[in-house]
Amino acid sequence: MTLRFRRVLALVLLAGLASGCRLFEPSTAFFLKMELGPKEDRPKTWDYVKHLGMRRVPSVGDAAPDFTVTTMDGTTAITRSDFQAGRPLVLILASFS
Repeated sequence: MTLRFRRVLALVLLAGLASGCRLFEPSTAFFLKMELGPKEDRPKTWDYVKHLGMRRVPSVGDAAPDFTVTTMDGTTAITRSDFQAGRPLVLILASFS
């Protein structure tokens, strides 16, 4: 094993343990493959993608993280914390096509 491989593997394993996820989920394998592969195969925003993918998954009962989405016509931004205003909020994420 090369030193680079061992460092990346250690980073992935530590991130997995810290976030409480199982160690060999498909997402972990994907991040390991991308880290070890050629840099030109990675998305331009790889550091941001990696940051998002290694976040801790919320547990049942945790508050939803704050987020902002833009309407499909691009004219309005909706932020969860402004829209919710102390009421329960239900998000329905589905494809109707």
